[in-house]
Amino acid sequence: MLDNFFITTALISGFVYFYGLISLLMKENLGLSEPLIGTIYGIAIAIFNRYETFSFFKNVERNKNSMVEADSIMKELSRIVVSLQVVAVGLVLPKSYITKEWKSLFVILVPLMLATYFISSIFALYIFKFDIKLALLIGACVTPTDPVLAATIMKGKFAARYIPKHLRNLLTAESGANDGLGSLLLAFSIFIGEKDWKKMAIKTILIDVILSITIGATVGYICRKMQLFCKQKNWIDKESFLVSMISLGIFVTAITTLCHSADILASFVCGIAFSWDHRFLKDIKKSHLLEVIDMLINHVFFILFGFFVSFSSFKVSYIWYILVVIFIRRLPLFLGCYKVVPQLRNLREALFAGYFGPVGVGAILFAYHGYDQIKDKNLRGIDEFLPIVQFVVLGSIILHGATSLIITKLMSIKKEKNQDAKKFAISSDFHTSDSKNENLNDNIENATILDIRKKYLAKKILQSNKNNDTF
Repeated sequence: MLDNFFITTALISGFVYFYGLISLLMKENLGLSEPLIGTIYGIAIAIFNRYETFSFFKNVERNKNSMVEADSIMKELSRIVVSLQVVAVGLVLPKSYITKEWKSLFVILVPLMLATYFISSIFALYIFKFDIKLALLIGACVTPTDPVLAATIMKGKFAARYIPKHLRNLLTAESGANDGLGSLLLAFSIFIGEKDWKKMAIKTILIDVILSITIGATVGYICRKMQLFCKQKNWIDKESFLVSMISLGIFVTAITTLCHSADILASFVCGIAFSWDHRFLKDIKKSHLLEVIDMLINHVFFILFGFFVSFSSFKVSYIWYILVVIFIRRLPLFLGCYKVVPQLRNLREALFAGYFGPVGVGAILFAYHGYDQIKDKNLRGIDEFLPIVQFVVLGSIILHGATSLIITKLMSIKKEKNQDAKKFAISSDFHTSDSKNENLNDNIENATILDIRKKYLAKKILQSNKNNDTF
């Protein structure tokens, strides 16, 4: 067993190192996401491991007991991964974003999310002919947008170049919030049809919603005040300050899990409460510590996910459901309702937001949690529940991971000619006060019609004006 541990460590750390050498090539040139590469690597290890000559792991069989242990590992690892990601979402959102853009978030998180849930459930019922409860559970698992996969699309220079800032903020906020609200859909799917469903519904509202929000908001607020006090007294060094961001997410997850509450919702609220006044945001962004830890954990998760996917359980009908989830569950809804979502400013942005609703780590967590609640019930198709969700996640990783670069470029606003950068610079009235220069920085960030050369020219003119003001 100890040999297997070090073999696993070598395989994962080796991948992280060698992938890091060509990461920019993979992401910017080939348009392949980190989860996609990690999953393919995990699948490759699993394939080689089946042959005794190339087997990495000795005395390891994919029997029932080993798969139960694997499921337990994946469940708890997915819990940590999602919790850290939603805390990060809460930390990096613009100041008071939830209250300022409540209308857009309300439309996406209530009517559109409910419609997505019912569409996913109805197609699961139609394609697989399962019991209604199981179809609703599958729908609840695949409804939320995954914050981990969404982050791979919304972060980086490529996203900043092609995706408008307001759209990035909207989809980032959605991915963090709807994973928390998705736990309510999961709870509804579990207790529907039960004799004591009223009692379970009250428990869900009190514990999964109210208690989660209370814990998250309280911990986030108290930690923010403590952090600020210690920083003002100069009691905390920079390294400890940054590490506390990570421990905050794990702490909230542990507390809410012990209380049998919705840990993802609590983590998201905690991140928002902690960074409400954005006093620490500059330090967090400068350090890139969250991104580094997040990347390491994501690599581990997706490699293990690829290794443990059971291809022997695959059925052709899964392909049809994967296509439904990716192309039908939310795309038509966003195209039809984008005019009532202020942050979706045109049809192109609605098309982008409707397509990029990836299913990932959160779905895995919900699937394992849901399975634990219904595994003793005699439901038709229960043995296919976990494989279906796993293959939907795999399909989303492949399709969204491989098409992100192409679709993002197609959806981006067409670039103008190079000399338009000069027109942009002149029209923005560069040689004025510092306040206008600050507005210019915002214009440069939000002006997605400018390519890198235009941004470079605009910033050079801004720097020149600042130098002239100095003299």
